[in-house]
Amino acid sequence: MKRRLLFLLLLFPFFVKSQTINDAILFGQDQKIGNARFTSMSGSFGALGGNSSSARINAASIGVYRTGAANASIGISSQGFDAIHYGNKTTDLITSGRLTNFTLLFSNPLYDNNWVKFNVMFSYNRRNNFDSQSNIQGINNESSKLDRYLYDILEEPVYIEDLYDLYPFGAGMAWGSELIDTANGNYYHNLESYGHEQRLKTRTYGGVGDYFAGIGANYNDRLYMGATVGIAALNYSLESTYSETPEATNTNTQITDWQETTKLEISGRGFSLNLGMIYWLREKMRIGLSYNSGTKYRITESYKKEMIANWKDRGQTFANSPEGFNEYEYKSPYNITVSYAMVDKYIGSINLDAEWVTYGRMKFDRAAGFPVDFSEVNKELDNNINPSINLRLGGELLLGSFLFRAGGALYGNPIKGKEYFNRYSVSGGVGYRIKRATFDFAYSYLTSSNYSTNIHYAEGIRLEPSTVSSFNHQFIFTAGFKFKKLD
Repeated sequence: MKRRLLFLLLLFPFFVKSQTINDAILFGQDQKIGNARFTSMSGSFGALGGNSSSARINAASIGVYRTGAANASIGISSQGFDAIHYGNKTTDLITSGRLTNFTLLFSNPLYDNNWVKFNVMFSYNRRNNFDSQSNIQGINNESSKLDRYLYDILEEPVYIEDLYDLYPFGAGMAWGSELIDTANGNYYHNLESYGHEQRLKTRTYGGVGDYFAGIGANYNDRLYMGATVGIAALNYSLESTYSETPEATNTNTQITDWQETTKLEISGRGFSLNLGMIYWLREKMRIGLSYNSGTKYRITESYKKEMIANWKDRGQTFANSPEGFNEYEYKSPYNITVSYAMVDKYIGSINLDAEWVTYGRMKFDRAAGFPVDFSEVNKELDNNINPSINLRLGGELLLGSFLFRAGGALYGNPIKGKEYFNRYSVSGGVGYRIKRATFDFAYSYLTSSNYSTNIHYAEGIRLEPSTVSSFNHQFIFTAGFKFKKLD
């Protein structure tokens, strides 16, 4: 049981907790980031194509291009959380800038009666953004995280000399920093008189970017087909500080405050495959069908913790954990997308995507030389995760050289028994065409519905869950250029 909880904590510690499945889907849920045109229509492009970011949804998008193209996109993201802990509401966010898409596409005519074009694309697309900041705090009059560490010791008889070896990232550190001590042969901790401010300050960095190459073909201006192979680069860094500060009127403890700092670095590489087709049913009507294999990652992680206690009547005490290191494999969901679009080259277009995501496929596997048993984690995922459906709707209106766009999306909740659609996005943007150059701007807003989570692992002690919701403001600018076949 402790091993399972430890690895949930170490693998996906978005709020440094291990008792929910929310963290286990952190690397499996895509935010559909890309270039400005794609983003302004909420990623609804499955039957439209002709867009470098949409090739991540339907590879047949590559076959729709009529000319060669090059474009680059820069995004600014403000991402954060609203939280309520013991009645206290906090909001925190952070702003960062990133390259979200870069693409080169070469289009070659085919001198055949039916095959019209053969296109080749090389692209980078940012799939997920982990840059965020959260702050959860409130006055707890019923428990302390030290209760949890003390519970670990008392659950099974533990000798003092074995504490650090058995609990190097928890109770052992509390003992080393003298927050847990003994009296008359019994263990106790130094904050058993409650009424203190709990606070968890978390900062995360990183994201997932896809480097992929793809091909696409146009058959008789009616059927478009495509395929991509990609390498996903995953990077995730976490710095969190959990602290407890007794109220000034609390004379039953000598602690002025104590804090626990966690640092985690995760990096991984994975391979993915995307296949797709787009077909013209009628002059202004298209359908699309695509398959994305998901990504099988090989992941490495390193982590460490530090605990510090400040006292009224003596100097600071502290303890450090050992340097932790682990390698494992993680398999993200595959998805199938069905799309429908109406297109008029003089008016604009509208597209609807329905994406089925197999979250139940998510699995962890041990890596050679790291014999950790993930069977309990995988069983918990099997028992608590469902496939889900994502719906995206987007449209584009042409007015001379200007294009006005808007979109919205509903994202299915993979957790069984919860609100079915738990994330929502709205977006909009404008584009401008001048000869062979294009300039596009997009704004999108993504938010989650409220959900409950604990500020720390709390089995066996009383702790009121916190209410949390996330939000993200995304601004993206894209500049592009179209060119004919290069001789």
